[in-house]
Amino acid sequence: MIAVWIAAWVLAAPPHARVGPQDSAPATQQLEANAVKDRWRESLGIDLPREVLAEGEPLVAAGGTLA
Repeated sequence: MIAVWIAAWVLAAPPHARVGPQDSAPATQQLEANAVKDRWRESLGIDLPREVLAEGEPLVAAGGTLA
């Protein structure tokens, strides 16, 4: 359930809040994170939340791409 809230928060954040000049993540990690968020947005848009949940927990866990 917490992954749903995290996914909703990440997807609802305005673009300038997601990426900023102060971010120290390498460009490839940022591109990966954006691709994940795009997949989640599409899955949620066509009412497939299980896909988001299945992929989301490892990504938001400690050390995950979106941690």
